[in-house]
Amino acid sequence: MGLLQEQVDGVDWKYAWLKACEGFCKEHRNTPRVAPHVCTFLRSISIAECFEPIETPTEASKTMFHVKKVFNSVWVEFLKMEKPVELYHEILSSLNTDIIPYMGNPKLLIDFLVDSYDIGGVTSLLALNSLFILITKFNLDYPSFYAKLYRLRLCVD
Repeated sequence: MGLLQEQVDGVDWKYAWLKACEGFCKEHRNTPRVAPHVCTFLRSISIAECFEPIETPTEASKTMFHVKKVFNSVWVEFLKMEKPVELYHEILSSLNTDIIPYMGNPKLLIDFLVDSYDIGGVTSLLALNSLFILITKFNLDYPSFYAKLYRLRLCVD
C-alpha cells in the first residue's frame, strides 16, 4: 500500500483513482470478497485538502471540486456492494466521522442508512447516529424515525 499511497497524494491522482474505484464498485457489486479491499483503498485516500479555503480559483481548485463530486458517487457505489457483516458494521460505526463530513451531499446516503436502520438489532443501532445527523444537520425528512426508534428501544428492554 506504500507505493500506492505515494501515487494517491496528488489531487489529479485522487480523482483518477476514485473514478476508477467507482467503476470497479459498479462492476463487482455482487462480489463480497473484494469489498474489504475496496474499503481499505477508499479509506487510504484523504480528500481533506479539497475542503481547505481557496483564495483564487485555479485549475487545481476545479479538480478539487471534481474530487469531492466523485468522492460522493464512489462511496454510494461502494455502499451498494455486498459486504461481510463485520465490514458493514464497521462502515456504519464510522460513517458519521469519516464519510459524512466530506460528502458534498450526504443525503445520498439516505437509502443505505434507512435500509440499515430497517434491518433491526445491532445494525439499526449503528445506523442510528448517522441517520440522526442527516435529520438534524441536513434536514432529512424521515417521519417514521421516532416510531422506529421507540420500537427499537422496546426490543432492547
